[in-house]
Amino acid sequence: MKKKIAYIIFIVILLLLFIWTNKLQTLWLFGMFGIIWLPMFFINRYNAGKIAVKFDIINELKENPALLLEIENSSFFPVPKIRIEFNCENVVFGTEFPTYIECSAARKSREKYQFPIESKYCGQINVEIYKIYIYDYFGLTKAEIRSHKDCMFYQYPKERSMDLYDVEGSLVSENDVNYKHVKGNDISEILQIKEYMKGDSIKNIHWKMSAKLGKTMVKELDTPNDNSVMIFFDYAPKEDRKTNQKLIEALASVSHELIRLSTGHTIYHMDTKENRVVHRGVFELTEYDVMLQEVLETVADKSEYRVLDYILERGIIHRFAKVIFITYDANRDAAFEIERLEKGIVLYV
Repeated sequence: MKKKIAYIIFIVILLLLFIWTNKLQTLWLFGMFGIIWLPMFFINRYNAGKIAVKFDIINELKENPALLLEIENSSFFPVPKIRIEFNCENVVFGTEFPTYIECSAARKSREKYQFPIESKYCGQINVEIYKIYIYDYFGLTKAEIRSHKDCMFYQYPKERSMDLYDVEGSLVSENDVNYKHVKGNDISEILQIKEYMKGDSIKNIHWKMSAKLGKTMVKELDTPNDNSVMIFFDYAPKEDRKTNQKLIEALASVSHELIRLSTGHTIYHMDTKENRVVHRGVFELTEYDVMLQEVLETVADKSEYRVLDYILERGIIHRFAKVIFITYDANRDAAFEIERLEKGIVLYV
């Protein structure tokens, strides 16, 4: 933009000089400027049809994700400046950070560039390419390249070192790693009978009760011993991004530590896209990745119907030997229900 302004000022000065002096030399200078501009204009338009831009995300699951650009120039002319304007949107926190990158491409070449791309907060990051422009040597002309696509990546939360032996109640020890012989841990035990919901197994249909009530009822069985730890959390208000970031970081840290200790667990959280509580069993790192990605695809916002309400109303809490509630200081009143349980552990972020 600064170059354009400078060129416009230069042209205006030439015209003023010609009017003021009425000398042919100033008109020749003006004409030479036009002679330079025209070839640049047509060369730039030609280059625009010969440039192909591909991009991808690398180091997606690490702390330093980057945008990998591959620029192929099949033209006989080099492209001195390529400007790519894009916007990164964080799905979890609803934040955006528009930015741009600039690079170049030699004639008949294929160039690769890496640019770091990082959000202040963890989450699913949607990368939307706005425009791609190429410029000539002097910055007199520009042409737009329209062939591009959008992409996304997950920026994982930073995990904190967490020694669960130090947590009051001793979450894991030699005596209760599998939590055997605890009421509610018999896989054949029926905890409750509820109305059939999409996703329930038809093997658990209670036929006698269904016939009696005139609607499909299913038996809710207990879970195996290695799935006897439950972790759940409720978000803070959407505006409190710092607290919500800490909640996700704590969830990732606790879950990862339990995997290291070979302790399977189930995580309950609010799916804000569907406005319902969902859960996932985590027994190994692949399931840990899937669980985190599910969390990072939804908006971090406090819901009127809490996960805490859900597990208390449905009696889900009774099927687990240990319950971990991750919350924040302003939510201490809600945490009381869990703190009073012998098997309940509350972690404040």
